[in-house]
Amino acid sequence: MNSNFKAVLAFILGAGSGIGATYVVLKKQYNNQMNEEVQELKEYYERLYGQQIEELNNRITLLETGGQAQKPQNAPKTPKKASKPNVSVEDKEKYEEVVKTNYNAISASKDPEKPVTAKKKSTKTYKKAESKGPEIITFEEYNADRKHEKVILTYLDQEDMVLDENNEPIVAPEDLIGDDFKDVDSSEYTDGSTVYVRNDSIGKDFEIVMDVYHTYRSFIAEESD
Repeated sequence: MNSNFKAVLAFILGAGSGIGATYVVLKKQYNNQMNEEVQELKEYYERLYGQQIEELNNRITLLETGGQAQKPQNAPKTPKKASKPNVSVEDKEKYEEVVKTNYNAISASKDPEKPVTAKKKSTKTYKKAESKGPEIITFEEYNADRKHEKVILTYLDQEDMVLDENNEPIVAPEDLIGDDFKDVDSSEYTDGSTVYVRNDSIGKDFEIVMDVYHTYRSFIAEESD
């Protein structure tokens, strides 16, 4: 029994010494790891806030000594103000006299009662002389004129038709000779009488032969014979 007790006691003591040694080793490793982490954190925050702390310390030192904080090296330089030239009182009086003289001369050249106003652009427009449309003229006017081209037409009163120089019907003859020539009293004329019309817009004089008897068919048939 004594041997068994000694064995158990030896086991307990061995286990306890093993646990104690393990504890010491683990505690040492833990402390080393904690110290490393603390050192890393310390270095991190020193890098992060070191410059700001240095600037604050610099300001505190300068305030205590009554100095001024130093500007950063890269700060833009404040441009120096241009120094005013030293002008003597005599030169200043001469300058003012010249200015007053010139001002009075300019003012005297203007009429104070008539303020200067900007010239208005002329709004006047010039219309081109409009050429007259078809109008009846006399034989004398027709014969004396040398500017207008002379054209002979035939008017068939029976069919209210105007024929050109080739005896072809003219479409929209009113654009050329108007309608006033139709209002001439036909009783004053015999077959073959003429009416004269001038159209300035196209530069032509028309001699219109009035035919009060023929239709277009009879007129063409007679012309063909």
